[in-house]
Amino acid sequence: MRLFGALIAGVCTLAVVPAAAEEGFYQYPSARGDVLVFASEGDLWRTGRDGGSAVRLTNHPAEESEAHISPDGKWIAFSASYDSERDVYVMPLRGGTPRRLTFEGGFVQTVGWTPDGRVIFASRLPGGGQGEILYTVSPEGGEATPIPLWRATGAAFGSDGRTLFFARRGLYARARDNAVLYRGGGMEQLWRWTIGSDTEATRLLEDFGAPIRQPMASGGRIWFLSDKSGKDALWSAAEDGSDVRQISPDLPFPVLQASIDGDMAFLQNGADLHTVALATGAVRKLAIDLVTDREQTRTRALGEPLKQLEAARISPSGETVAITARGRVALAAPKQLRRVEFAVPMEARARQAVVGSKDGRAFMILDQGDRGDIFAMAADGTGAPVAVTKGYDAHIWSFAVAPDGKTLVVWDKLARLQKIDVATGRVTLLAKNATGDDAPFGGLAFSPDGKMIAYAETSSANGANTSDIYVQNLATGERVKATSGKYNDYARLRA
Repeated sequence: MRLFGALIAGVCTLAVVPAAAEEGFYQYPSARGDVLVFASEGDLWRTGRDGGSAVRLTNHPAEESEAHISPDGKWIAFSASYDSERDVYVMPLRGGTPRRLTFEGGFVQTVGWTPDGRVIFASRLPGGGQGEILYTVSPEGGEATPIPLWRATGAAFGSDGRTLFFARRGLYARARDNAVLYRGGGMEQLWRWTIGSDTEATRLLEDFGAPIRQPMASGGRIWFLSDKSGKDALWSAAEDGSDVRQISPDLPFPVLQASIDGDMAFLQNGADLHTVALATGAVRKLAIDLVTDREQTRTRALGEPLKQLEAARISPSGETVAITARGRVALAAPKQLRRVEFAVPMEARARQAVVGSKDGRAFMILDQGDRGDIFAMAADGTGAPVAVTKGYDAHIWSFAVAPDGKTLVVWDKLARLQKIDVATGRVTLLAKNATGDDAPFGGLAFSPDGKMIAYAETSSANGANTSDIYVQNLATGERVKATSGKYNDYARLRA
């Protein structure tokens, strides 16, 4: 009897323990009234406008994205790949079975809603993948109606309900490229057009000098995202294009999705969702948690593990190999030597790890923040990473370690080859390539005494389609071309 009572008490205890809540990676925010919908773990979720515990709305294995709540707050329009590569669907905000609205089979993007409750989407199919056209379709289904604008993506209706503000061009529309600080001819532009009008659309903010992304409308103004200040921020302008202002402070990460409801903007930044008060520009991170089994984090076997391999670099002694995969580093060896896993900080991702020869330290690039730096760690995996470079001013492609472990040679995205003194971090320019190739160096090897290096460099001849081999003295910087330039020379050299 005592045992039975204990079992009952245990069951009751389990019954009252709340489910564990987790923080997630949040995307595609859309708010209406006191409700916020967003995407996480490939599904749609609903929570309060100010955050809190979220309820999962979908659980299909396919990914849902680009959520937009209807003006009456009853429906969610979104993109999903349930029955095709990608199409537009709608479902009740309270939850229910999604209804398919488009049958494009791909090349579509859910954009939002018209004031009278039709879903807006963009399709690249009519332009053969080279240009978008906006359409509207009833949430009940039926034939879609085109909006006669070429290469139009994001769209929002102004205060009169008839003026459409939309974006044209943009690297993401053309090549799915989220490049930052781009100032070329493909920058996104802001345009205005009156629905049903026979006149041409008018471009706004022609002299803005930076991309204008994801136009939104509220309170008689247009709101948009731009990195004009050097980082992404929320900007605003009057509907006639005057009174341009930066509203929010610069944000730490690129803003890939945003929406507006009333006096508040909702932005995705990094792994979190933030609100921006339109009146003051004040930014606040939303505290959201998910009740989830975190199925994606379950330990599982990878079907093709070598696809996850970023680098495998053998030590100069040939006894170990540093394996870099999925941002982590392990040192492997044959026979009885144990595997060593390095304590790479969780906020960093490791690249190009290698063990030096003399002191046995491991060197690796740790990407964290805006750029990466080279760090050293004890080869037995103990201790914290120690910075060799501090605030390196460009993306580092890779590096090589001198035989004595005292010198590194790095090649970076500014087309430079540079020498780094491990003890002091002092950087010395060895060579700079002027062909326009941002990764012109490769195949670098040290001589056995560490005084010379040999490497391949993209040649200015032959349209920069071939490479030459150079040999360079590290002490003096003097270098000579070791090949004729007639052929493409790229094989790794051993002195």
